[in-house]
Amino acid sequence: MKQSKIRTGAIALVMGLCLAPLAPAVAAQNQDSSAQQPAAPQKENAQKTYYGKIAKLQGGKYALVVDVKASRGYILDDQKAAAKFAGKKALVTGTVDPKTKLLHVVKIKPAF
Repeated sequence: MKQSKIRTGAIALVMGLCLAPLAPAVAAQNQDSSAQQPAAPQKENAQKTYYGKIAKLQGGKYALVVDVKASRGYILDDQKAAAKFAGKKALVTGTVDPKTKLLHVVKIKPAF
């Protein structure tokens, strides 16, 4: 019986020591979230102009490659318009879907 109480006490002590550092962070987070007022909605899909080279990918789709070294680019949703600029540098205006990295094309023009 004594050993059971000692084990229970030891487990409670260990759990308390493990969870103690989290308590101030959780309390601060709760205070911050209750004090905040709803923020104005942000424009997530703001239209921008992107510069890069239009390339045909292995799957046959066209993409705007904006940084070759970092392998960064966007698949273009207007494949017909992109095909006209294949292999060329272009300015593509549109909005990016952050989840799919799909660039919804408004216009494409050659970059000089």
